[in-house]
Amino acid sequence: MHREAKKLAKIIVSDISLYNKDKIEKGLTEGTFYELLRNEIEKGRTFYNSRVSSDVLAKTNYFDDALEDFIRGRGADPLR
Repeated sequence: MHREAKKLAKIIVSDISLYNKDKIEKGLTEGTFYELLRNEIEKGRTFYNSRVSSDVLAKTNYFDDALEDFIRGRGADPLR
């Protein structure tokens, strides 16, 4: 269950990055990543939550982890 949830989270974040390159660059540069991508992130989170078991959701947050890993991978601070 956990492996599948992690994989799904990474796929969703990858899709967000694929279709929102300009917003991502601007958000990372200006420190407004979460604000600029609020709608896309919430849609992704809703989809993730609908596909992952409540047991996994209660114990982990792989979706947020995948977002933070993506941001770090781009050389930015996810808490900025």
